[in-house]
Amino acid sequence: MRLTVKARRDDLPGSPPSSNDSSRPEETVSMDVLDFSLGGMRGRAGLALRPEEQVTVFVPPFGTRPNMDVTGRVVRCHRQEGRFDVGIEFCQTRREPESSPWVRIHELFYMAGESKKADE
Repeated sequence: MRLTVKARRDDLPGSPPSSNDSSRPEETVSMDVLDFSLGGMRGRAGLALRPEEQVTVFVPPFGTRPNMDVTGRVVRCHRQEGRFDVGIEFCQTRREPESSPWVRIHELFYMAGESKKADE
């Protein structure tokens, strides 16, 4: 399944970027998900993410499923063919129990199954 998602870099300082501040890293990074499992996901991004950086991955609506978000941390990021190969481990990065990625992970598997059916 190929899916484009947005990853918000939760560890960046909270101040909004100013229009003339080019030194501030991008707060949100677009990423193409290549694969995922119960433990995490792998994707390609146009920008480098730092190992141990906490992220929230926003998944767009799919079929009858609404958009959702899952939290995690970057476990690796390597330059590959002009982009960055990124590994994200699903983990709870916020205090609220409902923010746990384990509450939503089954939705990713539903989307993968529906995507496979559509390709057949």
